[in-house]
Amino acid sequence: MLFTKKSLSSSIFFAVCLLFTPKAFGNLPYATITLPSDNRSHADNPKVMTEWWYYTGKLVAEPRGKGKEKHFAYTLNLRYTKNIMGKIPEVIFQIIDLDDNRIYANTVLLTDGQMETDRLYIASRQFLLEDGGGAKKYHIKLAIPTSEGNISLDLELKPEKKPLFIGLNPAQSGLIDMGNGTNSFYYSITRLQTEGTIHIANQLYSINPDPCYSRSWMDHQWGDFHLADIIKNKRWFWIGLQLSDGTDINIGKFVPRESGSTAGEAHANISMPNGRSTYTTALITQEIDENHTFKGYKIQIDDKFYHLHFIKPKLSKSDIWMSVMSVNGRSILEPNASFAIVENTIENR
Repeated sequence: MLFTKKSLSSSIFFAVCLLFTPKAFGNLPYATITLPSDNRSHADNPKVMTEWWYYTGKLVAEPRGKGKEKHFAYTLNLRYTKNIMGKIPEVIFQIIDLDDNRIYANTVLLTDGQMETDRLYIASRQFLLEDGGGAKKYHIKLAIPTSEGNISLDLELKPEKKPLFIGLNPAQSGLIDMGNGTNSFYYSITRLQTEGTIHIANQLYSINPDPCYSRSWMDHQWGDFHLADIIKNKRWFWIGLQLSDGTDINIGKFVPRESGSTAGEAHANISMPNGRSTYTTALITQEIDENHTFKGYKIQIDDKFYHLHFIKPKLSKSDIWMSVMSVNGRSILEPNASFAIVENTIENR
């Protein structure tokens, strides 16, 4: 992450950093992730240098009053980095109007923020994230200006599945190697029922809470890694894939900075519909259309194939970008459609 206010295409790229090798625990001794206590901020641990909570999802919302139903996708990253900002958190936010092809985005430093460490509670005049009851639900409130107009959200998120602990080594469940002798604790809540309101473009919308229409994903990471060191040495690629059958897949890889392609193997942690989890590898291939235009990816996991293609709106070409993608040609606007949130710092669009 660059730690200045900037456009979304260069700021939403730290949903995940994955490099899986079973090695030493860095400066942090390994401890089993315990929920709900580890939902909280770990800023009181002097060895924890970086932490973030990253929420993504798609939403169907109905206007209060006259107007058409709207389809949105969103990403929200709340983070702090002690070596850059001390313990001052910032929030990086984007919401995409999938019907009108508009993007609302901004990055806000929460200089008036309050961050507790005995429970998940991070609050400021513009933002609130709190555990609404023993990890049974999360509450998010946001009110920020963007170049496209003011945005406010009031969301309640309820986990539908148990956490997915990210990593390769079962003996180190939820721990990944970040390089340079550092590590990150990491778990995902891959499927959250989502309800609440969106106030956008002078219109208030109520979110349809039916998981067939609206659902979210959360990643939580904290560790002794310094982001500046990671940026200096590596690029990364991450996919949060939610399938219509209830399967969720966290896919990620690190590559050297000089690499220009996502092609090849990546690590995949899978949450099955019944909540059981497994680990495997995914084979990534870039897909090109008949006009030689980059249109997305083919992901192979065992004997299954997933074709991830861009949908509108497309962000401007950038070395760092995120996108919402359809899966196997099905419109993301359909009820219970599979979809993917993709974050890429490796190849241009």
